[in-house]
Amino acid sequence: MEKRKARKTPQQKPKLPTRRTGEDLLRALFETSRDAIAITTEDGEFLDVNPAMVVLFGYSREEFAQISAADLYADPKDIEMFRRSLLTAGSVQGYEINLTRKDGQVVLCTLTTAVHRTGAESLFYSIIRDITLERRRERELAYLATHDPLTGLGNRPSLEDRLELEIARARRHGHSVAVLCMDLLGLKPINSVAGHAAGDMALREVAGRLALTVRESDSLGRLRGDEFVLVAPDVKSPGDATAVATRVIAAFQEPFVVQGREFAITVSVGIAMYPQDGASGPELLRMADRAMCRAKSSGPNSFGF
Repeated sequence: MEKRKARKTPQQKPKLPTRRTGEDLLRALFETSRDAIAITTEDGEFLDVNPAMVVLFGYSREEFAQISAADLYADPKDIEMFRRSLLTAGSVQGYEINLTRKDGQVVLCTLTTAVHRTGAESLFYSIIRDITLERRRERELAYLATHDPLTGLGNRPSLEDRLELEIARARRHGHSVAVLCMDLLGLKPINSVAGHAAGDMALREVAGRLALTVRESDSLGRLRGDEFVLVAPDVKSPGDATAVATRVIAAFQEPFVVQGREFAITVSVGIAMYPQDGASGPELLRMADRAMCRAKSSGPNSFGF
């Protein structure tokens, strides 16, 4: 006898929430949201705020009832600009704005607001997210992408980019560019005697002294370890480049004091010139590095082309 297949019992579809349970759900979301949420009138009167709003701005719910949304704006000019954008479009998403906490601290926030019109009255429903730390991290990452974290000088990628820009500018205007590669001697004894933390202090001091020797238009950076590079645009002659190298060497005449001890650090400087020694950034850096190696053979605190 043929067996009959058992019929599957159809699964019941979940019931849609009733109006009442839907309101309860929305209220639960309002109360538990990690983002600050506020309901205000067109005049900025707070009708309701959630706990995240209280945490973000430091006002209690009772205090929000005594202030206006305008009191949160760090710049009064933003009030009318935001209001105009909102009423024109009916909603605003991700509007970045500086707002002020009760303690006076300014926080950068994104503001997403929708207008709900009921007859002649308009209510503003806003979600506010603090992005202060997020933007700070973005700035820090952007800084580290172009700077040496130890000395604060430009790093190799940023120097290479700047060098190419200066070469392009010099090519257009018929100018010259000097590239100075600098190699330090004397850091290893500091690391051996006083430790690597002391060596880092010495490198920061070197960077500080070198920064005092450059012009505003120059670009100074650390390539790696104890090697630094200076890009000097608008250098008219090898004599001008020599003057730059002389100033650099003069910065190493006095001993470096690290953790109460004096240490001698010397420098060897190699110079390459655009367009005489190369037509590209990599070529100029390579030629300056070779000149630096030749300068080393002449003894400490020397330079060469």
